[in-house]
Amino acid sequence: MHTNNTFKLIDNFKINSLISKLNKLKLNYDSVNVPLFYAIPKFYKNPISFRFITTTVNSVLRETSELFNVILDVVMSNIECSWIIANNRPVLDTILDLNINEQEYSFYTFDFKNLFTSITHKDIIETIGYLVMNTFKDQLIIYYKGKRLHVSLSYFKEIMETLIYNCFIKVDGVVYRQIIGIPMGECYSTNLANLYLHSYEAMYKNLINVSNDFKYAFRFVDDLIIIGKSNLMARHNIYNDIYILKT
Repeated sequence: MHTNNTFKLIDNFKINSLISKLNKLKLNYDSVNVPLFYAIPKFYKNPISFRFITTTVNSVLRETSELFNVILDVVMSNIECSWIIANNRPVLDTILDLNINEQEYSFYTFDFKNLFTSITHKDIIETIGYLVMNTFKDQLIIYYKGKRLHVSLSYFKEIMETLIYNCFIKVDGVVYRQIIGIPMGECYSTNLANLYLHSYEAMYKNLINVSNDFKYAFRFVDDLIIIGKSNLMARHNIYNDIYILKT
């Protein structure tokens, strides 16, 4: 494997430094392994490309990843007026209702092709941190492995930084670190991507009265569909107005 813009070769990698960080944060681990590297071919593309998977399964960060995902589940359940959907049911129900009422709408679809490979780690941490800080005053309450836990916002940020900055993979005995993008294949990847994009959407909706224009907006992770009037695109530049708003 050659280094590229997403992964960087780590010389003289020492697992002990990461373990020391976990011990300092009182985070559990049941393995000292670095996860193996996976690549899933995209046969539907020409030429064929690959989706690279960075996962903590059976690795030193597995339990930390699971804890982080439970925290993100709580954040997800507390955000309001979200475009996020878990399946296509809301879209199908909306189309059925509009057909019954014989209303004429246009369909606009968008795909964030590089969501998982282009966002800087600094941007991820700052964006998610800002969203959580504005959703919760000082702490989150979660239930993890049968226990009720109070998670301070500072501790949440430390867990997030530990995971984002320590996305290691091993290829032929050589260790690499993902240096940009949201790790793909983690248990928390979907929640993290959803919350990252939601932060842009929420900010845009707060700045401009767009409730009617985006009444039927739905996003499944990095796939967006908006059902709206024929002049919607003349009123809003979806990419530049919404998702590039904070850059």
